[in-house]
Amino acid sequence: MSLLARVGIGPKIYAVVALLSAVTLGLSLYLNNAMANVDDKYSALLEQEMQFALKLERMRGDAANLGRQANNVLLLQDPAGLPALVKTIGDLQAAIAESNGTLTRLAKSENRATVARMAEMMTSIKGVMPRVYAAKEKGDHAEAAAIYGKEGRPLVVDTFTMAAKLSDEVNAEATRISARLSADADSTQSTALTIVAVLLVLSAAVSVVIAVAGIRRPISTLTAAMERLAQGDATVEVAGSTRGDEVGSMARTVQVFKDNLIRNRQMEQEAKDAQARAAAEKRRSMNELAQRFEERVGGIVNSVGSAATELQATASQLAAAVEEVGAQCVAVAAASEQASANVQTVASASEEMSTAIHQLSERVSRAAGRSKAAASGAEQAQRELDGLSSAIEQVDQIVAAINSVAAQTNLLALNATIEAARAGEAGRGFAVVASEVKNLANQTHAMTEQIGSNLAAVKGASGKTVEAMRSIIGQVGDIDHSTAEMAVSVEQQSAATGEISRNAQQAAVGTSEVSRNVGGIQQAESETSAATNNVKRAADSLAGQSAMLKQEMDSFLAEIRAA
Repeated sequence: MSLLARVGIGPKIYAVVALLSAVTLGLSLYLNNAMANVDDKYSALLEQEMQFALKLERMRGDAANLGRQANNVLLLQDPAGLPALVKTIGDLQAAIAESNGTLTRLAKSENRATVARMAEMMTSIKGVMPRVYAAKEKGDHAEAAAIYGKEGRPLVVDTFTMAAKLSDEVNAEATRISARLSADADSTQSTALTIVAVLLVLSAAVSVVIAVAGIRRPISTLTAAMERLAQGDATVEVAGSTRGDEVGSMARTVQVFKDNLIRNRQMEQEAKDAQARAAAEKRRSMNELAQRFEERVGGIVNSVGSAATELQATASQLAAAVEEVGAQCVAVAAASEQASANVQTVASASEEMSTAIHQLSERVSRAAGRSKAAASGAEQAQRELDGLSSAIEQVDQIVAAINSVAAQTNLLALNATIEAARAGEAGRGFAVVASEVKNLANQTHAMTEQIGSNLAAVKGASGKTVEAMRSIIGQVGDIDHSTAEMAVSVEQQSAATGEISRNAQQAAVGTSEVSRNVGGIQQAESETSAATNNVKRAADSLAGQSAMLKQEMDSFLAEIRAA
């Protein structure tokens, strides 16, 4: 891993700024030092050469003025004006002496002799002028002119000439020094500009290398990978995940999005496969449940229907037998005198009735057993339906959990969208991926809502089936209770028939016994008729309930198979 890959974007930018700052600071120090050197040289030039030249020019001007004032003394006709001129000349001599002292201090070694010579001449002039004043006070103008012309004027002229010559030399030297300093300043400026150009080029090159190789190129590569991920290409290679800077962090984040995209696709495919398997398993379970229910409850319902049909037939036979017994009783009551002749007939009829009642008792017993079996089967079906309701509740809870996961996924996608919005242009790819994740969460939520609706329908159908089974169980219980009552009645009828048979056997003893038992036979006939009617009504009700049970069972099986 290169150094640029290990250093963050912030330190890279700081490094560029620090480099530019260092270049600026170094250049500033160099220019400051160079200009300070030039300034020192200019200061030396101003302090020495220029002051020397200025003092020399002043001294030359004072010398010229001294000559003019001396001429004024010579031309003066009124002695009263002499003191003023003497004072003026004295001031000029004092100024020349002060300038001469400064020149002596500032003069270079090659100029000190000239300065000393001018000082000697000014001293000599100072000695000549009192003699000129004395001649003028005497009124000897010619003597004053001769003294000044012979001793004073040459000194003034020589002093002026020497000062002018030295001034020209000093000015020429100052001009040469100023030109040299200007050349040095120009050279310093050129050197500084060259250094600035070189350092700026180097800084720009380093900045470009850092910006391109350390920031723009990896970000462009990562942006291209993010765009391909946004287009759904999960095969793209996310480069830069091993970097130590912000680009590495972004690359690792994009890798997480890529892994999540692959995982979401796998989970989506697994969910589709699981949904298909669950649907197939559900259809198979429903078909098996319907088959088992049809095998168990259908047989019971058919048995109940058959028992009801047989019970109706038995009730009809019993009604016919009771009618026959009634007719016989009427006959016995009408002709008791024929009792002996008819005893055998009564006995035979009693035997037949006993046999019929016995058959009825057996059929009632079978009907009771079948009704109990129907009740047991209905209860078993009720338990199966309760188990189905529990399974539906569990599936409903699983759907709710999936819906909760979809809601959480939607919330995470929303957070990712917000973070991508904060990241600006760099987070646009994150926003697209987050939008896709949000759409998947919404689709999952919609599918779980549809599954919940279907489960609610199945749950409602199973609830109706449970209610129907409860009704069937209640009706089978009623049938069981009715068959029990009918069995009791049949037992009573069997006892009455036995009594009739015994009475018929005893009829041979005497008609008195026959007449006495006729009333009992008529009463037994009435009870038997009532019991027969009850049996018939119970059989009719059982047949109707059996038909309703079969209809409800067919409807339930159709709903189960349709689900």
